[in-house]
Amino acid sequence: MAAERSLAPGAKTANSSAAPAGPPSLLSPPGGGAWDPFQEMRDMQAQMDQMFQDSLARFDLDPAFNQGPRPGYSLSLDVRDLKDHYEVRAFLPDGDSATAKVNLTGNELKVEVDNQRSSKPAGNAGPMTATELGHYEQMVQLPGNLKADQMKVAHQSHELVITIPKA
Repeated sequence: MAAERSLAPGAKTANSSAAPAGPPSLLSPPGGGAWDPFQEMRDMQAQMDQMFQDSLARFDLDPAFNQGPRPGYSLSLDVRDLKDHYEVRAFLPDGDSATAKVNLTGNELKVEVDNQRSSKPAGNAGPMTATELGHYEQMVQLPGNLKADQMKVAHQSHELVITIPKA
């Protein structure tokens, strides 16, 4: 009969190793260390963001999907120097000129428009309603001295006509 030897707790024999044998754990990253599930989720989010950006870029390049400008919000300013005053026409394609805000600070003219458009399906399609919201603004720097207190704003359907006298 062979005699048994007892080892001190934590002592290793020649046949024992530091880590148990077997396949690597799914909870351990490839380089070792502790698994960080939050970092893994951040990495997955970054990969998804990149995939969406790549897909949208392909839509822009593919003529089948690129049907001109996308619907959205834009503001077009036409600035005219008419000797004694400036005339600025702001075309608001999707907005109502009554909701526009016009501000002149020094020589900087700022036009802001908030838009809300709702649509309901025709017929008996149900109670679904689609609401489209938007905000757009544009600023333009006008040369020379201006009489800000004499600025006039005329609202015409989808257009603003802003008249600013020169000083």
